[in-house]
Amino acid sequence: DEIVNVAEVSYTLSEQVASMTVTWNDGTTTLTANITGDDLLQGPHADVALNLDGTLVSGTTYDLEFDATDAAGNQADTVDTITGITFDTIVPTMTVVSISSSNDDPSWAKLGDTLTLSLTADEDLTTQPTVMISGGSATLIQGSGNSMLATTIVTSDLSSELVTFSVSGFADQAGNLGTDVVTVTDNSSVTIDLIIPDNQ
Repeated sequence: DEIVNVAEVSYTLSEQVASMTVTWNDGTTTLTANITGDDLLQGPHADVALNLDGTLVSGTTYDLEFDATDAAGNQADTVDTITGITFDTIVPTMTVVSISSSNDDPSWAKLGDTLTLSLTADEDLTTQPTVMISGGSATLIQGSGNSMLATTIVTSDLSSELVTFSVSGFADQAGNLGTDVVTVTDNSSVTIDLIIPDNQ
């Protein structure tokens, strides 16, 4: 089974053909595209965009079928139907975004504490996110399912301020790129305090 986010096909023709169609069938609706121009020539054809006579529905699974006829009118054997192609244009999101510190009070962090950003995506990701915490790259640790942790250690290079973060570059199995995340989904926050109290 395959998940895609565009109506494109790749194929190889053993000879030039006069006409060719590609159909997408979900068991109820059949959508058809006519192949034209150079895409009818002999040889391999990659990522040919289809002009379908209808609209593919995101989340729907289709079977694909190819039919071609050469200049003499010979009809090619129908290619074995390619089954289980799921069309998906919905971008992935992070349903859980929460930040904490290893400090006794998880809303504060001092020198040497670990900052942890907890993330959960709403679907499987094939491209994992790039996570920045307080301007520096965080280490990503894959958890169970679609959950993961991003961690970094508070160093003297950081400032005494509210911790900021960004989560970017993550994509699902269809290649849909998620929107960058810069806010939590709960009320969590961490403030860095590097100022040592004066005992005088």
